[in-house]
Amino acid sequence: MARNRPWLSKVDQSSILLVVYTAFSASVVGGLWQTVGLGPLAALILALPSLGSGGATAGGMGERIATGSLAGPQLPGAVSPGGPLVRVLLGEAPRLDLVAGDSGLRLVDGRAQVLRDLAPGESLQLRAAAGGIVPVGSSASPAAGSTAPTGELWFEPLGSVSQTFSFSLGGDRYRGRLQVRLLESGQLQAVNHLPLETYLTSVVGSEMPASWPQAALQAQAVAARTYALSALRSTAVYDLKATVASQAYRGVASETDSTRQAVSATRGQVLMQDGRLIQAVFHSSSGGSTASSSRKTYSSWKSFLLSIIPH
Repeated sequence: MARNRPWLSKVDQSSILLVVYTAFSASVVGGLWQTVGLGPLAALILALPSLGSGGATAGGMGERIATGSLAGPQLPGAVSPGGPLVRVLLGEAPRLDLVAGDSGLRLVDGRAQVLRDLAPGESLQLRAAAGGIVPVGSSASPAAGSTAPTGELWFEPLGSVSQTFSFSLGGDRYRGRLQVRLLESGQLQAVNHLPLETYLTSVVGSEMPASWPQAALQAQAVAARTYALSALRSTAVYDLKATVASQAYRGVASETDSTRQAVSATRGQVLMQDGRLIQAVFHSSSGGSTASSSRKTYSSWKSFLLSIIPH
């Protein structure tokens, strides 16, 4: 199936395929598949081994992605109009400062029981307590339905994720839903659940200057999408971190028209080798040249990660 692509000669022109999932349904991530071309800049970026943070192990794209309800807790990888849902760890702290976005928020416990609604701009401070999580309102008194005995709270936007923002956490604005869990350590864990394509519009702008050429932004979008999909793990509490430990994700602040255009233009495009997502690692600086993969860096030889000498 592979086509001869000279510009892939330094990567692995014999087996790397770029695939598009062209439709989302209620039960399958990709309904239609087609092979498309990839510009040389994207191939160059994906040939660069990571110098810092770890990467996710490549997984099979042929797997079905579980679906779930958008109301209350849901299964990891559930399909939404913006692609499979991803779960991003925003941070862990003994207290979290939350502000409802421009459409308001609905507060739900871990058993999908609605506790209350928050008006747009309403603020809460979430505190860890022996009986669960205690939301404290701006008046410094416990809010209605304050304690979650299960140690889990969900904040769901009352409007579309296409609004200006869904919620603010620690002063940073995000789209999608927020899950807060009380850990055994006494820390509160904040995980952002949102559609993949929405997540990518921020990642592209967080990992690369939004003013860079559109071709470069599109290459970054393909790399970030491949990396994110390979990180989906149904048995884990979250899929990705918001830091360079996974991919930088700064929420709404890093979204621009150019990053939205790049994500839209490459919608569904990923890099695969032998029917599996590749380990699409990337970095900001190689120090002049990259190194080929080795067992010192990876668990096995990666034929698509070869040294690139800049021209």
